[in-house]
Amino acid sequence: MKLPITNVKNLLRSHGWQLKEKHTNSDKFFLFRNPLYESRELTLPTKEDAPDYSDAVSILLNKLAAIENTLVEKLIREIEKATYDQLPDSSDDLILRVVKPTEDGEAIPLTLARTALEEAEVLILTGSCHAQNPKPYYRLIGNKTSNSLLERAFFNHTQHGSFVLTVSCPILAIGEQYLLSLETTDLPITRKSFLAIRNGISELQSAISNEKYIELAKDTLLSKNPLLSANLAQAIGNIVASDTGGGIEFAFNFSELVQPPENFEKNKSFAFTRENAKKIYEFAATLRPQEKPLKNRFIGTVEALRGDLNDDGKRAGVVELALLIPEIGWTRATAELDAVAYKLADSAHINGAQFVAITGTLEPRPRVWVFSSIDSFEHVASP
Repeated sequence: MKLPITNVKNLLRSHGWQLKEKHTNSDKFFLFRNPLYESRELTLPTKEDAPDYSDAVSILLNKLAAIENTLVEKLIREIEKATYDQLPDSSDDLILRVVKPTEDGEAIPLTLARTALEEAEVLILTGSCHAQNPKPYYRLIGNKTSNSLLERAFFNHTQHGSFVLTVSCPILAIGEQYLLSLETTDLPITRKSFLAIRNGISELQSAISNEKYIELAKDTLLSKNPLLSANLAQAIGNIVASDTGGGIEFAFNFSELVQPPENFEKNKSFAFTRENAKKIYEFAATLRPQEKPLKNRFIGTVEALRGDLNDDGKRAGVVELALLIPEIGWTRATAELDAVAYKLADSAHINGAQFVAITGTLEPRPRVWVFSSIDSFEHVASP
């Protein structure tokens, strides 16, 4: 069987082997080195149609198996799956277990599933923000680095026996290399983000169970390097509040391709019940600054239409917007429009992100802002 050269390179990369770009005969073969094995090198032909390609791959795999004390067969199975975005055993995982699904144990309520997935996005974005710059609150969590991490994340199938959602993210982004230092600042952004989520959930769970969540909130506001943010707590609260029975458990798996955290308990989980939601929301509200509503004329685009037909047979209701707010940037918002304004929104959306202007009072929210009153809605040529 001929193994694709791209998959072989991805496998080596996932095991920490780095390509040396300049070396003798670089037009004939790739040379890989690994800081863990400084005296060893692996070579791979640069072209799959090279006469000795299959033999060279066989030699490489046998050599790698001996170095890493593993089986060639296992390496071959990994190569077959080694696409760039999902290398075997190279992802950090956020695991969410619903303790008591529906009576037959084969499903969970749709509202809980939807909330869990939506808030999992918030957790990843917030974890990335915390990895970049720890704060007790983030007005916007969708920056370039955070969005890049979210785009690389994927949702795994549930496990049998209990309802489990697993959200995984490859440990490396394009261009990142495995680093051997144990210093947190040297870790890939995926690891730093997932550690931030885990540490925050751990602190929150401990404070809730010990009835010290208000004290934790006050300490967080005073800390120069807080472990928690209002955004993370709000996301956890939303998931927990949607539970219908035995509670929600959060757990983590960390890829062993990068040194797992010290004292990491692999099977440890952090449990919350629906009764905890009120305390979690109170904790989040303490961290969140009290922002005043904005009354202005806002420019943006219509991102989605959620309206329904009214008694007159015309469509009206909620639309989702992306607004350019001065000193803040692009922000998600919703507005409930009457039939006339909704028709304009529909036209702007259908015609390909035509700009609209909406004048009214905009209420800040943790993730999606909301118009509490609307004075006018119109098409405009540009922001």
